[in-house]
Amino acid sequence: MRHMAASGALYATPKDVLLGLTDQQFKAMSEAKWSVMVGSLFMGTRDKNGQSPDYRRIQSASPQPYIDSIQTYAKLFSGATGVPLNSLGIVQDNPASAEAIAAQREDICIAAEDCIESNREAMRNVALMAVAVGNNTTLDGLTDEQLSVVPNFKNPMRPSLAATADAMVKVASVMDGFAQTREFLANMGFTPTEVESIRSQLRRSQAQGAAAASAQAALIQSRAQRERQVTDGDIAGEAR
Repeated sequence: MRHMAASGALYATPKDVLLGLTDQQFKAMSEAKWSVMVGSLFMGTRDKNGQSPDYRRIQSASPQPYIDSIQTYAKLFSGATGVPLNSLGIVQDNPASAEAIAAQREDICIAAEDCIESNREAMRNVALMAVAVGNNTTLDGLTDEQLSVVPNFKNPMRPSLAATADAMVKVASVMDGFAQTREFLANMGFTPTEVESIRSQLRRSQAQGAAAASAQAALIQSRAQRERQVTDGDIAGEAR
């Protein structure tokens, strides 16, 4: 980027050439180069022969070739690593859609998933050994609950909370009861403490609803029994 900074500085300050100056004009302008460069108005008088100074500007080289070379290197890096150009700071003229960005990330996400799968078992073994050391036992002495420990990795295809939450909502819309599971609440961004609190409140609400439904059913059954008893009594009275 040092070359870019130097090129930008030269491009922003093009070279000005003045020909045919008198000695006085040359001396005055040499002593005030900065004022001459940033001034918006240049004034010059004619010499004794009636000739006026000749002003010319030499344009500096455009930094665009350097920018193009940087973009070329970025594209090569993107093709080799799977990192999208947007993540490298290269802005396209036509912004890519969400599907296009996901397609660009597919290669690197597949590589990340392969890395996760290759490391999952190793990390599980490390966790089991840590549990065994903490309980002063061997791996064979661990309980079924302790052996159920597994490492949890975030899905590379859904790195953001918004993408994960959207996927969870879509699954919950086609799978009954999924919205009340720990996996759903955890992927929605709730902390483990909040997940347990929410599940506890849901269980309490379900228990209250079941109790209310049972009480309502018992009340209806009791009324039906009383009505049958009254009807049976009326029939017995008429028979007498």
